[in-house]
Amino acid sequence: MIFPPLHAPTLLVATALVIAFSGLVLLLSRGRGRDAGPLALWGIALILGAAGLALTAVAHDGGGAWGGAAILLATALSWTAARRFAGRQARPGLILLGPAAWLLWAGPVGDGLERAGLAGPWHATPVFAIGAAYTIATALELRRRRDEAGDAGRIATLLLTLHAVLHLARAASLVLATEGSWLLSPDIGMVLVAEALLHTIGLAFLFLAMTRERAERQALEPLRRLALSDGLTGLANRRRLDETLARAVRENDRMALLMVDVDHFKAFNDTYGHQPGDDCLRAIGKALGLSVRLPGEMAARYGGEEFILLLPGADEAAALARAEDIHARIAALAIAHGGSPPGRVTVSIGIATRRSHDTAGEAGAPDRLLRDADAALYAAKAEGRNRTRGPGSVRGPVLRPSLPAHLHPALERARSA
Repeated sequence: MIFPPLHAPTLLVATALVIAFSGLVLLLSRGRGRDAGPLALWGIALILGAAGLALTAVAHDGGGAWGGAAILLATALSWTAARRFAGRQARPGLILLGPAAWLLWAGPVGDGLERAGLAGPWHATPVFAIGAAYTIATALELRRRRDEAGDAGRIATLLLTLHAVLHLARAASLVLATEGSWLLSPDIGMVLVAEALLHTIGLAFLFLAMTRERAERQALEPLRRLALSDGLTGLANRRRLDETLARAVRENDRMALLMVDVDHFKAFNDTYGHQPGDDCLRAIGKALGLSVRLPGEMAARYGGEEFILLLPGADEAAALARAEDIHARIAALAIAHGGSPPGRVTVSIGIATRRSHDTAGEAGAPDRLLRDADAALYAAKAEGRNRTRGPGSVRGPVLRPSLPAHLHPALERARSA
């Protein structure tokens, strides 16, 4: 025997008290935030598991079966807490299925096996197998929210997986064990008790760390959004654009970038004042935001009256179609502008694209995209504004009819503005 002789029931009761105290800590730490429910469930699960362990320690006349059922119910509640943490609903039927199956096995089925002389160490196998199933399900739920759970969640997932493997190994050993086998040694039981204690205490602190970490992130989220948003338009600001563009270049072989400039905006400010100018930019920013359709796309204010629309996965044709949509949205705003030849606010758009033969993740790719879009925008403005142009051979169509000849002098004056 590896360990010195110990009174097993006393050891189990002492372990149960420590586990119950850990559960009480979780209950008292639950707070009132989004994760108060999952944290309370984890606390209740630990206390219930401690009660089941204590009941097993003093078992007689079938008490061991009820102790095992309580432990399985605690494991099922831990799984439910993980589901709630992941934003999913509880499954009452599955919560009760494991404990009920164990009671059926340990009661009527077990009595029948004992009368037939077939009972043996393997009779306890289901309690370990069912517990392992709930534990694996808990690990999978935490993995579902691994980004929100953070490092504590990843460690908890690892501990749960190891705990499940140990339980499955114990279930297999009970099937393989014969009378007098070392697999039935009291030392094995001591190892299982020690592992259960360390596992439970570790999970208690990890669950607490997970909920606190997520609560801190949620509290900081409004500040983070504010730091990455343009104060006037509510679109992404330059800092967020730079971060998102760099990530998009790394992750996409093909993408498009649209640089949008409000035509004759200085004349608009000079004519109507800065407050109407701000209102104009807000309206255009809203229109650009509404043009964002797919996950990963982003509209940002680049500076002054310039905006950026980032389209990961888009080719030249898709970019031109989106530019047409933007022109249509700006036209629908019908913002009067006496200093613009059409008599309303218009925009010019330059398109830059990244194709599959470009080097993925190239360090200078974001700057090159911005330069190409800026050059295309300059070409659109040089050709008369209120139109779209792309780099190289990509030539966007003129999206508005040519002006009548008698308006050409007005156009020349507008160009010089």
